[in-house]
Amino acid sequence: MRDDDARPPVAPTRPFHPVGLGRRVAPFGIGAVVALAIGLPTVTGEGAAWYAVALALTVGAIGVALIISRAGTTSAVDALPPYLFIAAVVAVRHATGGAASGYSTLFLVPVIWLALYGSRGQLFGALALVAVGLAAPEILVGPPDYPATEWRRAIILVGVAASLGLIVQGLVAEVRSAEARAAAGQRTAHRQRDIADAILTAASDAIVSFDRTGNIVAANDEAASMFQRADLVGQDVFHVLVPDAEEERLRAGMDRLISADVPDATDTRFEAELVRRDGDRVPADIAVAITDGDEGLRIHAFVRDLTARREVERAAQEHRADLDRLLAVAEDLGRPHVDSRSAICAAARDFADADFALLYTMDAGRGRLVVTGSAGRDDPPSDIELDPDDSVAGDALRSGEPVFIGDLDADPRIDKSITIRVGAAAAFLQPIAVDGRPVGVLVAYWRKPVAELPERVLTMFRLFAIQAAVTVERADLLGRLESLARTDPLTGAANRRALDDVLDAAIADAGRSGRPLSVVMLDLDHFKRFNDDNGHQAGDDLLRESASAWRTLLRRADTLARYGGEEFVVVLPDGDDAAAMVAADRLRAALRDGVTGSAGVATWDGDEPAAGLIGRADAALYRAKQAGRDRVVSVGTKPVP
Repeated sequence: MRDDDARPPVAPTRPFHPVGLGRRVAPFGIGAVVALAIGLPTVTGEGAAWYAVALALTVGAIGVALIISRAGTTSAVDALPPYLFIAAVVAVRHATGGAASGYSTLFLVPVIWLALYGSRGQLFGALALVAVGLAAPEILVGPPDYPATEWRRAIILVGVAASLGLIVQGLVAEVRSAEARAAAGQRTAHRQRDIADAILTAASDAIVSFDRTGNIVAANDEAASMFQRADLVGQDVFHVLVPDAEEERLRAGMDRLISADVPDATDTRFEAELVRRDGDRVPADIAVAITDGDEGLRIHAFVRDLTARREVERAAQEHRADLDRLLAVAEDLGRPHVDSRSAICAAARDFADADFALLYTMDAGRGRLVVTGSAGRDDPPSDIELDPDDSVAGDALRSGEPVFIGDLDADPRIDKSITIRVGAAAAFLQPIAVDGRPVGVLVAYWRKPVAELPERVLTMFRLFAIQAAVTVERADLLGRLESLARTDPLTGAANRRALDDVLDAAIADAGRSGRPLSVVMLDLDHFKRFNDDNGHQAGDDLLRESASAWRTLLRRADTLARYGGEEFVVVLPDGDDAAAMVAADRLRAALRDGVTGSAGVATWDGDEPAAGLIGRADAALYRAKQAGRDRVVSVGTKPVP
């Protein structure tokens, strides 16, 4: 910015304005005084009186000029001092011998003055007075002081005065017009510079101007702030702001910009990396303009920091990637034969950049949190069980709030034995709920401590928790449906369909391992008579009661199935004929008082199909009934004769 002293001075608008008055009056005043002084020695007799009049008029002109300059009167009286001076010239000319005095040329002094500083009307007034001043003595006085030949000189003098006055006034008008244009141009230039200064100061973009050599000639405050440099002016833009990797490209672009008649759009608007004083890079959007004025060619770079925009773009890309990942998980969960719980764990592990992930869900029967899904480990720790009442996972499950532990070893709440078993140093626990009911915890593990997790990871884990809840709910529903499809609705024992699957699997396992496999077929004696005597409801109760009692006597590997009516089948893996006979007797003994049962036992012969094994057990049961019921008959591994 510039102060007002740098602006051009305001020129006076009136001839007798105090500013510069001495400079304007001095040449004419000195000439007049010298002329009057030269004529004084020649004045005699009557001429002295006229000389006194001339002096009085001259002094009066000077006095009026001073009064005008001090009083600031209107321009109408600005011509009075020159007009008085014309009268003084008439008097001194007459006092010093008339036409022969040589003072006629003094008439040119007020004419030239008014041509320089007066108006066109005032100039014509002066010319009229000069004409009167020359003609009046010729008429009133005449020869010998004013001979007839003086008329010609008078006319010539008036003509010369008029010509000089008009020429000078025309030149003055041109000069003043040029000055006015120059002053207007300067005012416009100053206004433009003030506007440019205001724009530079208020601009939110950094603005750097430099010449064709790259020397920086101007930079605004935003540029100093962006690049951490208050010393940009005088520096080489390519040395202080352009990294080495960008210099060749940007120099070539500047050369094309300077030499092209119509610059290419790629050279006037582009993106580049610039560098701060501390060496950090600034991704920038740069718009370039060229001016060519009195100071020479200038390149103006308008620089906008793209850091914030790049961050927004990066966040948007991450957000899109996160949504794509969530959609991919949802699609995977919808595919058949996909382990949905492990798919959730895999997605959570990948997203959090964790080493592995486990899904713990509540086992209602045992009242513990157990591992039901995993990703990232070849040996999932399925034997780990967490106490929901005494573990961080349980706390998260009850509160519904996620828990991040960056250093498991340093947290006193963590069971170190479980940490060692899991093989982790940091964990993030996201509780899972179905319809507000806590059902499990999704846990991401890292093998090294982690300082913190980005906010987007926490957000995505909440979404994964919703997916996991849907997965758990669907798995539970499918489990219940499958259980219903494979369970006898009256007794809760396996149905015929489940029996076929279990028996096929047991035979296949026995064939691989060489271990024995036996089947017991049970029947409640005289069940039809019991129904007739007590009613079908009592018969159903007896079936339910018997099945419940038998389940308490069987091993976890054994299977109890309702074969039809009052007949049941028990599959005994790893059970030979003797063990099967003992088991059959225990089952019969578990029946309520007054109720007896018969059983047939068959042991797999190592080759027969499931139907053959069941057929032999059924034949053994038939023999037990034929033998009087309430007993166990075995056919061993031999075919029934």
